[in-house]
Amino acid sequence: MKLLLSLFAVLLAGCAVLSPGDSQSVAYYVLKDLKTEQGIAAVQPQPAAGRDPKSGRVLMLGGVTAAALHDSDRMVYTRDGAGHGYYQFAHWSERPGKRLAVLAEQRLARSGRFAAVVQSISGVKGDWLLNLRLDELTHDAQRTPGVVRLRLSADMVDWRQHTLLARQTFVQEVSVATQDAVGVSQAANEAVTRLLDDLQSWATGLPAGGS
Repeated sequence: MKLLLSLFAVLLAGCAVLSPGDSQSVAYYVLKDLKTEQGIAAVQPQPAAGRDPKSGRVLMLGGVTAAALHDSDRMVYTRDGAGHGYYQFAHWSERPGKRLAVLAEQRLARSGRFAAVVQSISGVKGDWLLNLRLDELTHDAQRTPGVVRLRLSADMVDWRQHTLLARQTFVQEVSVATQDAVGVSQAANEAVTRLLDDLQSWATGLPAGGS
């Protein structure tokens, strides 16, 4: 019984960290690509000599699947690196995997490297298929105020040849400025922006035969 009460107290303490105030109402935060939000054009890769900077390929995005823990609109935290929980009063405006699919499509379309970037369910026939998986989006609070850790796995498939061109895992860690929902959301946005930088460089730099 004492153990159960202790665990309950820890959970309450964890939930209170990101509560928006005395009202205990739920607050929602939007994951953003800061470069898009600030109107900064995505950096385009420099084409090799004699090559058209636009490949002519149509890139399809297969959406973003998510690990079970992160397949939710609730913010995830850990205090010991082993156990994880959800903050009670702080939510994302939509599931991070779904939001990342939109942001990745926008960023890759803005790169100018592909003839078109579309969702795989659009019905448009494409050349390459990019499958993404959200492995982690966590506020690691082992040390106050902690860091936001973001991990995304990517597979690039040649849709016409039915072959795997390349596979990559992207990881970002960004320090949290303030141990509240605003601080965590700001760190998450920075992590998302940096990860999209890496994803764009990787996807647009792949040769036709993969690497």
